[in-house]
Parts: sequence; structure tokens; C-alpha cells
Amino acid sequence: MKEKHVFGLLKLIVWVIFLGLCVKTGALITSFGVSLWVNPQAVYDLYPGISLESIIKFGFIHYLIIVWLIISISAMKAYLFFLLLKTLLKLDLSNPFEQTLADLMQKMSLTAFHIGITAVIIKEYSKWLVNQLLQFKIESGEVEYLFFAAILYVLARIFKRGILLQSENELTI
Repeated sequence: MKEKHVFGLLKLIVWVIFLGLCVKTGALITSFGVSLWVNPQAVYDLYPGISLESIIKFGFIHYLIIVWLIISISAMKAYLFFLLLKTLLKLDLSNPFEQTLADLMQKMSLTAFHIGITAVIIKEYSKWLVNQLLQFKIESGEVEYLFFAAILYVLARIFKRGILLQSENELTI
């Protein structure tokens, strides 16, 4: 019974994080649209704590690339939590080794890997921009997501092996 309460609380927390990331991604997309077509002053507050004014002055294409990468990371994080939520909703502790769960874990691993790679790209790109006399840097946590992707990949492989063992066990009974 205690496990149900823990999983219920975990589902609630994941829902809140997922919705927060969806709102953040939507706000970034909206702010980006406003900065392009309605009010160019929105460049100053597009991303919390960072004024992208110097980037747009340096080159409009650089501004588009940075904003696209920021929005991509935010959207992928929301998708990762969506997959986690689906996993928690499908998880049955009495029969945990299901193919759908293994597939979801593999998707989560791939998504975390993409977040890590995109974060590496934005970090290196921002370093390059800094070298072009801009004072700009985004902390994106790329190493954490690459490590997370590796862990999820291993768990997905374990789940696939568990599914095989569980199905063999069911056949012998």
C-alpha cells in the first residue's frame, strides 16, 4: 500500500515538471515569435538571465541558431518527462517486465542522449560566440544528460532481458 502512495506522489511530481517544461517551451517559442515579428525589445528578456541583444547585433543567423537550440533542449526535456510519465502510468509492479516499458525506456535513453548532444553543441557554439567578442554563456548540463542516457540504455537492456526471462518462465509453468 505504501508503494502506491509513493508512486502516486512520484506521478504527481512528474506531471508538475512535465507541465512546467511545456509552459517554459511554449513561453520561449512565444517570446521568440514576439522578438521577430512584434517587438524587437523582447530580445532582452527572451531567456531568463541572458540578454540576447549582443547576439542579434552580431548576426541574426546566430540569434536564430541559439534560440532554436535553447527551444530544442527545452522541448526535448518536456518530451523526456512525457515518456517518464507514460512509463510510470504503464508500470505494474506485479509484472514489471513488459515490452512497452522497455521500449519507453529506450526512447527515454535516446531522448536524454539527444539532449546531451544538443547541450554540447550549444556549449561549444556559445564558446565560439564568446571568442567572437561576445559576453554570452549558457549552462546546459550536457554531461549529466549523456550520463543519464547511458544509465537508461543499460536499464532498457536489463528490461529486455527480464522480458525474455519472464516469458520463458511463463512457458515453463
